[in-house]
Amino acid sequence: MNSVPLRTRGLYAPEYGGSSSSGYGGNGYGNEYGNGYGAAPQQNQTVDFLRNEQDKQFGLLSGKLSEMIHVGSLIGQKIRDSSQLLEDLESGVTRNQSLLDINTQRIKRLSLSATSNPVLWLIFFFFGVLLFLYFLL
Repeated sequence: MNSVPLRTRGLYAPEYGGSSSSGYGGNGYGNEYGNGYGAAPQQNQTVDFLRNEQDKQFGLLSGKLSEMIHVGSLIGQKIRDSSQLLEDLESGVTRNQSLLDINTQRIKRLSLSATSNPVLWLIFFFFGVLLFLYFLL
């Protein structure tokens, strides 16, 4: 077994299979096969094929990642829009609740003061109908 690492076998010196004319071997790349890795041409083709497949898969993965980033940014924008709509809805509900509370207090005061007057009962009934129509529509 040689003590020279696999990548340097056949690269620089004639005693390891390299050529003294170019300093790198037969065609300038390495050993007697000329590929610099000590592999036969068929193995080199397999390695090239696997690298090409790996590059294709990396390209597909990169494209999918870009799509996911784009979709994530769209989802984030939709969440921000929905949050703004909910805040607007909440302020509208709060405003309507306060108006309803004020009118409920007025009706209670009116009903307490109008226990014997039929006109006030009619007004009370009218406000009840208006509230019913308000919530119905």
